[in-house]
Amino acid sequence: MTRRSGPYEGHKNWTHWNVALWVNNDYGLYKRMVELSRKHNAVKAARFMQRELPSRTADGARFSLVALTAVMRDQQAEDALQSRVQEGGAA
Repeated sequence: MTRRSGPYEGHKNWTHWNVALWVNNDYGLYKRMVELSRKHNAVKAARFMQRELPSRTADGARFSLVALTAVMRDQQAEDALQSRVQEGGAA
């Protein structure tokens, strides 16, 4: 598999995309990510999650702190948007 070092599918790179794909599409990982992202800032949440994961995804991408932090920040942004929508604010 050829891994690109530049932007990939709307993410910083292939690794960030692959980590996001795994975390967002595995129900158990997704639930844990949502729980942690609501309790902690993105970096702290990513550190907790990183301790619970293997070193790599099944595709070989590293579950790095940087990639997991990006996933957490995306989730926190999604939560903030949902809160504004539920409060009747603009999306």
